[in-house]
Amino acid sequence: MPDLNRQSRREMLRRSSLAAAGVGAVWVAPTVDTFLSPAAAASLNCVGPPQTVDWSTMTENLNNSSLAAGSLTTMATLGGVDMNFQFTGAISTLNFSSDATIHRTGVAPTLLTGNQTGSFVMKRTATIATTTVTLTITFSQNITGLTFTILDIDRIVGTFQDRLTLSASLNGFAVTPTFTPQTGVGGSCNGQAATVTANGGGVFTGTAQIANDCTRANLLVALGAAQVDTFVIEYTSLEGTTGPQHIGLGDVSWFC
Repeated sequence: MPDLNRQSRREMLRRSSLAAAGVGAVWVAPTVDTFLSPAAAASLNCVGPPQTVDWSTMTENLNNSSLAAGSLTTMATLGGVDMNFQFTGAISTLNFSSDATIHRTGVAPTLLTGNQTGSFVMKRTATIATTTVTLTITFSQNITGLTFTILDIDRIVGTFQDRLTLSASLNGFAVTPTFTPQTGVGGSCNGQAATVTANGGGVFTGTAQIANDCTRANLLVALGAAQVDTFVIEYTSLEGTTGPQHIGLGDVSWFC
């Protein structure tokens, strides 16, 4: 019995000629490029051991001129990944003098913000009411496990009330961090209650005055397994006209 599924050489040549001429050809939808979703961007993450930017090992005033100008500034490069800072908004309200950026225990000037051995301090000394400074932290590759603490979120009635709006993203798509106000006792808390209030939507405010080195004014930020390439801190005051007003950024860790 003949094989009905088998084509003769002549038939194969005939079909090939027809296809070349466009006869009986099957239309195929064109491929359309799209922006990468977070899931699709997963393949772009770096691979390597855990990394930590330890402020206590960094040099005072390393990048003040660049930061004050609002330039994109590489603060650290670890495991082949750049961590960049850029300030926008009311930059003129920030004090970028020697007591305003990197602080280390035992190295003058020292501001023991949040009871840390080292921190990056954002100090506002000019007009602060209703003005906002934005710090955008970017990474040159996708990272996971991003973790750090924002320090000394508090309030002095009539002088300032810290207000932070925090957000994270990957390739422009929002990523949801986990925020944990710290309630444990560390530093000179003297029985004071925790001062950080969550207002929803990544917004946090300080509710009472507290010692600079008390850990109960700190907020832990963690991204866990989520990949991220950008974190934004919008910093303003809900009351008062002039500072001093400051918050700190603790050591920054990630997996790469």
